[in-house]
Amino acid sequence: MGILRALYLAVINLVYPANCPVCGAGLSPFEDSPLCPDCLRETCFIRGRACAGCGLPLPEALPAGDGFLCGECRMTRRYFFRAISAFVYEGPVKELIHVFKYSGRAYLAGFFAAAIADAMKGRVEVSGEEVVVPVPIHRARLRGRGYNQAGEIARRLAGLLGLKVELKVLRRLTQPAFQVGLTRSQRRENIKGCFRVADRRTVKNRRFFLVDDVYTTGSTLDECSRVLLRAGAESVIAITAARDILG
Repeated sequence: MGILRALYLAVINLVYPANCPVCGAGLSPFEDSPLCPDCLRETCFIRGRACAGCGLPLPEALPAGDGFLCGECRMTRRYFFRAISAFVYEGPVKELIHVFKYSGRAYLAGFFAAAIADAMKGRVEVSGEEVVVPVPIHRARLRGRGYNQAGEIARRLAGLLGLKVELKVLRRLTQPAFQVGLTRSQRRENIKGCFRVADRRTVKNRRFFLVDDVYTTGSTLDECSRVLLRAGAESVIAITAARDILG
């Protein structure tokens, strides 16, 4: 963190004291994270070994090479090339994402984007030609929420990576019933036909980083990837702030 940024944060936090959105504890004037030190210690970063397909964290004791696929990926055809997440979707991060999505705190996207950029190091090659696109939300939810959380992360991530972001490549046509409680196969069927490419000319022969907040079963990310590939995309890598290991 640069000296000027540190001073700026200190002044802002002294004038407008900040609190941890999860537990309410006061934050240090020089704190660069929205989480307090205690909540940050309870946060599980995905930095070690993970499935080469879906990004599921793997036990360090598991004898497997860099290209190891989990059982689900061996049995399931996926349209995205691979998936990468910054955190495990549990504890303070789970609560922070809920605050981010439903409490109007769009600024939290910066924290998630920075964590994603860090998680990508050494795991994804960024050539500078990739395009960052978010998973879209239905216009009814956009009106109610005020912003697309995936779009906010995508914009900031693109800035950190020096890439172009395009927010309207994908359109959400319908909003299916909530996915909660459905099996993996039911989720896949439930999400089919919900997305389309706005203009195929913006997709053909391009490589995409597809961004969302949470990877649960991967059904939504996979359907978006399928639509992009059918429209002529060269490849899609799915990138999320968090990975639900129980999804």
